[in-house]
Amino acid sequence: MQDFSSPRHTPMERQAGAASRFGIAQALAAVALIVLTACATGGESGPEISPPSDAAAAESDAATAAATSSPADLLEEDPFLLETLGQQPSGVRLERPGAQIGLLAPLSGPNAEIGRALLEGAQMALFDVGATDATLMPFDTRGAPDGAAQAASEAIGRGADILIGPLLAGSVEAVKPIAAQSGVPVVSFSNNPTVADDGAFVLGFSPAQQVRAIVDFAVREGATRFAVIAPNTPYGELVVRTVQETVPLYAATISKIRFIDSTATDFSETIIEMSDYEARREALLEEIRALEGETDEASRAALRRLELFDTLGEPDFDAILVPADSENALRTLSAQLAYYDVDQPTVRVLGLQIWDEFSGLSNEPSLIGAWYPAPDSALLTQFRDRYRRFYGRPPLRMASLGYDATALAAVLARGGAAGNASPYSRIALTNPQGFLGVDGLFRLNPDGAAQRAYAIREITRSGLRTVQPAATSFEPAIN
Repeated sequence: MQDFSSPRHTPMERQAGAASRFGIAQALAAVALIVLTACATGGESGPEISPPSDAAAAESDAATAAATSSPADLLEEDPFLLETLGQQPSGVRLERPGAQIGLLAPLSGPNAEIGRALLEGAQMALFDVGATDATLMPFDTRGAPDGAAQAASEAIGRGADILIGPLLAGSVEAVKPIAAQSGVPVVSFSNNPTVADDGAFVLGFSPAQQVRAIVDFAVREGATRFAVIAPNTPYGELVVRTVQETVPLYAATISKIRFIDSTATDFSETIIEMSDYEARREALLEEIRALEGETDEASRAALRRLELFDTLGEPDFDAILVPADSENALRTLSAQLAYYDVDQPTVRVLGLQIWDEFSGLSNEPSLIGAWYPAPDSALLTQFRDRYRRFYGRPPLRMASLGYDATALAAVLARGGAAGNASPYSRIALTNPQGFLGVDGLFRLNPDGAAQRAYAIREITRSGLRTVQPAATSFEPAIN
């Protein structure tokens, strides 16, 4: 099985209102920590982190100092058993209080950098939550299914109550039967919904959900005819399949679908064909030839106007989805679309969340006015700033998933500490109110998929602006 986007791209305004929240980044009195709290507007809810009392001021001040300490300061005391794990023989259960969180990540192999980012995000989460009721146990999957299976077996043998990870869909498939046999839930970092089930959740950013979000917004803004130009990859195929399933749900149609090799440097042939450029160009030239023989002022004025255009008429679509999987491909595609008279706002260019990882899109004239979905940015920005202070470098995109998954597990562990024998029960994990993380509002559905709330962003000359805020609560779950 494959994931539908590269791990680098796999992926915020605070939730408003007086309701209690199950989300990351609750401001504590006198200390800015990021924690996961219950997002409950009514009905059954998970545990909630409350601001510290005045009596806890000294502890808060200590936490404030610790939040600005270096990684070396944190690791010196080995709060996450990194050294202890390396000394323990395989299969020995570690006797530590509270819930045991097994983190399965590629700490070696080709994805080791991503694995490190996941681990560092997880360390930050456990540190921020102040989780005395949970222990983080990292295990190396080596970036391969057999390594993931071995890591899962070892984690469960050492007492893991929940598995966070692994990264890729093939590794998730290898872990699922091992976890199921022991009744241990899996919250993976994959974004491939085909590996999800009632015991294994996929926390990654689903391209299909992003497609549905942007199509819904575009239709409500007046789009009725869609085109797609997608990479010829499993990711692109999923995007196209979702467009084909989604657009007919509205008073809208699909006009053109084309696949491309996104590693190419010229897409002009595809764009000329799908935009009917040659026919539109010929229509302009014919109209010019007809007017050139006229001498009246109205005809001469019409001729002068036509000489400003390259084509006559519009493409047979008013929105085009461009789920480019690289920044170079997006810049080339958008420039060539504009060159062949597929111009905004007549034809609105649409993207997916992957665009959020591309820099300087406001400097691309052909993308001004384009829309794409992404998590709200406020909490993610805070997380990235704090990560830089902790580790001295910016985080990879996947680090926030490591944070959110671990914070979720750490806070649910407090349900176990309060007397609930199963802090990671299916009911607890699939809280219908959802959770607010650094990547925004999300909930784990009973089918294993993670549902996320997306904002819609518009590229402007002065930067990005939010044209539709992300939802602050979910509709009731439908079984």
